[in-house]
Amino acid sequence: MINIIKYYFSSTKDIKPLVIFYCCISVIVSIISALFPLFEGYLIDSITQKNIRVFVVVICIYGSLSLVSLLLNLFINKYAIKISNNSLNQMLMNNIDGILHISYDEICKKDPSVISQELIYDCTMINEFILNSTLSMGLNICMFIFTLNIIARYSIVMIFFIILSSIIYILIYFCVKNKIYEFSKQLNESNALYFSYFYKMINSIKDIRLNSFIDNSKKIQNDVYNNQLSNSLQYQNVTNIQELLSGFLSFFVQLFIFIYGFNLVLQNHISVGTIVVISKYSSTILGYSKGILNYVSEYQNTKASYNRVVLWKKIPKIEKGTIVLNRIDKIECKDLKFCYNNGFTLYKKNLQFETGNIYLIKGNNGSGKTTLIDCIFGLFGNNYEGKILFNNINIQELDMDATLKLNFSIAQQIPYLMETSIKENMCCTTNTTNEIMEHFIKGFGLNQYINRLPDKENTIFNLFSDDISGGEKQKISLIRTFLSRKPVIIFDEPFTYLDENSKKFFVSEINKLKKTTIIIIVTHENIDIDSSTIFI
Repeated sequence: MINIIKYYFSSTKDIKPLVIFYCCISVIVSIISALFPLFEGYLIDSITQKNIRVFVVVICIYGSLSLVSLLLNLFINKYAIKISNNSLNQMLMNNIDGILHISYDEICKKDPSVISQELIYDCTMINEFILNSTLSMGLNICMFIFTLNIIARYSIVMIFFIILSSIIYILIYFCVKNKIYEFSKQLNESNALYFSYFYKMINSIKDIRLNSFIDNSKKIQNDVYNNQLSNSLQYQNVTNIQELLSGFLSFFVQLFIFIYGFNLVLQNHISVGTIVVISKYSSTILGYSKGILNYVSEYQNTKASYNRVVLWKKIPKIEKGTIVLNRIDKIECKDLKFCYNNGFTLYKKNLQFETGNIYLIKGNNGSGKTTLIDCIFGLFGNNYEGKILFNNINIQELDMDATLKLNFSIAQQIPYLMETSIKENMCCTTNTTNEIMEHFIKGFGLNQYINRLPDKENTIFNLFSDDISGGEKQKISLIRTFLSRKPVIIFDEPFTYLDENSKKFFVSEINKLKKTTIIIIVTHENIDIDSSTIFI
């Protein structure tokens, strides 16, 4: 439990004061709530004794406390949403930041949609466990002790019986604890799988329809759902048994209090109001016991989420150096060897890229062209053999994030665009003039598409819209790369969607950049350009 608390606060350092303030207000609300049964007992006694003075005083205090409690609850509910959302967002971003800095081959071991679903679910579980369950558990322990002291003033026998019932409740819990944890873990995993596959179906609607995979996809989704449903029912059956037994126990406790309390009233040992107080407090004691044990149960569930989310923390981050290169004029690969988990191996004895040259990297599909680029970008950290040098400096000595940002720009085969305006997608890596941007827009024949848009180049780009073709996406990506004017420019299959005029414009522009730039083109096509060819 301590590890979960430490993990939470280490991931949400910025809101620690807000959490403390939230806890203080919650304590005040709980104290007020704990006093209500006492005042309700006093009210009943003042009515049965026809004591108007006591009735007026008690009703005023009771009403004032109720109003204060109501206002504080309204405040705390609103405040809780703010804290909960902030802390959840910070935890998620903290995890994403960690994943962004581990070797890419580690990320490839798992489906991205499953990673996303698990992270959201696990961080939500930890967030609710700390803000709701842990705080409630602390308050439950305090209120448990407080109410026992109140009842002890009236009857030791009742205290003994209530404590005995609490012990029985604890035994019931421990009888089903392991099963609850086991089925909870299975349910968490099946939920993540179910929602991730559902997301993949939505995301692949076009592919499913084109390949006539509708029935196949539905069958797989139904199989995944049936597994999730089975795990849900198993988990619910175990919790139902626990709830049923605890319900019977609570009934017998109340029955004993009224029978034994009635006898004490007849002997004038306690008042009718006192029976009401004891009855309410006995219910709250069992509720506190249940809350404390539910906390243990929730801890088991959260522990499963915590153990899964910290697995990402255990994967070592890519070690980076401190040197930042403002300009790269030479890239070398010496005896470079990289192996994927599936057994594929890339091996290149010696490669060299220098400013003033254009390099074509050619090879069959799956030959390792993209893997070579990924290695140069440092995506695999130190998980390779040999050396990769920038300006004769090993990349393991470099601050790769800063160096890449200053020196590299890439147009990927499948363009990566952000959900912002088309102009911002083109100019996000540099400051440029509208004239230069218009030159590339016209050169790639993108002006007709942009002129159709309601806000022209300021139109917000929709990742999932069919209003933009693959070719238009690629042209935006190519323009961004040209506008960046970085010392190293890489094009991955740039001709996939380009027409002949766009291809000619592309060749003319890279010839202009050649003198001051390292240009690497990954392609399977023959290009009429003065270049060096590297076969993979």
